[in-house]
Order: sequence, then structure tokens, then C-alpha cells
Amino acid sequence: MTPHSSGLTRHTFSARAADIAANIRRLAAGEELMNIVEYP
Repeated sequence: MTPHSSGLTRHTFSARAADIAANIRRLAAGEELMNIVEYP
């Protein structure tokens, strides 16, 4: 995940960390990841 960081607050930092942790759990469980960006 490579978020834009112009509006960094404590809340956005902790929310991003939670999203990353959730994706790590999803990856380990073989589930679909969140927030996938498809490139052409």
C-alpha cells in the first residue's frame, strides 16, 4: 500500500496500519485482499 500522505493525522496513520494488518491476515488466510489497484 502506498498512500498519499498530505493529510497525515494520528487517525489516518492508525487506520492505514489497521488496513495493512487486515491485508496481511487476509493473505495468510488465502482471502482476497482489499484495495487492489489494477494496472493495465
